[in-house]
Amino acid sequence: MRISSYLFPSTVTQPLLIRIAFAKSIGLPAVPRFVSLAMTLGLAQQKLATNPEQGARLVGEAHEEAKRALQDLRDLARGLHPAVLTDHGLEAALPALAARCPIPTRVDVAVSPRPAPAVESA
Repeated sequence: MRISSYLFPSTVTQPLLIRIAFAKSIGLPAVPRFVSLAMTLGLAQQKLATNPEQGARLVGEAHEEAKRALQDLRDLARGLHPAVLTDHGLEAALPALAARCPIPTRVDVAVSPRPAPAVESA
């Protein structure tokens, strides 16, 4: 894997870029969720003392994010080929994957006829 240093600001180190590229290459979808979880818990910790209601809401959000991250890890442990892809094809699998994305995402898919399983899983 080659990473060009001229594409990134000087504040981003080569070892950091390598770690990011490695995490992406092995498909760790839970990493951004855990970052989000840590940030939400940090905010909740700050708010609990001054605004308990908002702090409790943030703890609830963090709990939901933790459940989604655990599901991502389960999916990774089962393999990178989701069951919905096998059962229902790309038209169902892509929106299901996008729904789990921590960033709001919209997917429009129109695949007709359904490709062969080897093509869908490539």
